[in-house]
Amino acid sequence: KGVNETLYHGRELLKLLEGLDCRVNLIRYHAIPSVPLEGVPEETMVRLRDYLTKNGIFTTIRASRGEDIFAACGMLSTLKKNNEKK
Repeated sequence: KGVNETLYHGRELLKLLEGLDCRVNLIRYHAIPSVPLEGVPEETMVRLRDYLTKNGIFTTIRASRGEDIFAACGMLSTLKKNNEKK
């Protein structure tokens, strides 16, 4: 939340990807202990997806899996790093 989810970021991404045949996957951020970041509401991701798609970038919202067992994107590596610090 507040890092890269606005339409401004979408416009900048369009500039960066101009001329490339690619797909953008939007991945929901999962809360990680000791990290002061937050995810965004689903509506925010849908708005960004729709904006990018409307402007020619095939964009999908990836299904979220593993958060319930602390195994979602980034969670396992962060847990390992936190345990190594102890």
